[in-house]
Amino acid sequence: MSFYEKEQAHRSAEPLLKEDVTFGIANEKCRLEWNENSKSIRSKIFFRHMHVLYGKWHFHFLIHPVYDIKVAFERWTTDLWAFERWATDLWAFERWATDLWAIERWATDLWALERWATDLWAIERWATDLWAFERWATDLWAIERWAIDLWAIERWAIDLWAFERWAFIRGQTNKNSLSVGV
Repeated sequence: MSFYEKEQAHRSAEPLLKEDVTFGIANEKCRLEWNENSKSIRSKIFFRHMHVLYGKWHFHFLIHPVYDIKVAFERWTTDLWAFERWATDLWAFERWATDLWAIERWATDLWALERWATDLWAIERWATDLWAFERWATDLWAIERWAIDLWAIERWAIDLWAFERWAFIRGQTNKNSLSVGV
């Protein structure tokens, strides 16, 4: 008697079967029964290989007649939920890391802007100092020009004094020569 015939015979002898669930298991059909007492599904065969497809994932289970498939499936979905939760947390961490990187990039840009502003301030300060130096040089030149003009005035005064002295001496000489000639 084949496995399928044995299962058919067992099925006809099972009046409490609420619902049939069939999976492809190791190239054979396996009937899973609903257990009203434990509100779970139990398999009717010994260790077999069960495949479950979930999205792109392919999971393998070994089924035992006394092992509660409902519990196993719930455990598997809990693990899947935990994996998705972990993936969500990982995504959140990566998002946080990206935001942190953006904040650091912004801080770096702000630092560069402040550095640029400091450099600009230094250039303006240097330009102000240069302007002050040029102003001082202009004032110094004006002082020197004024000193030259003062020196010229003094020279002119000396020349005027010399001319007056010469005129006075000349006048005295002329006076003496007139008196001598008389």
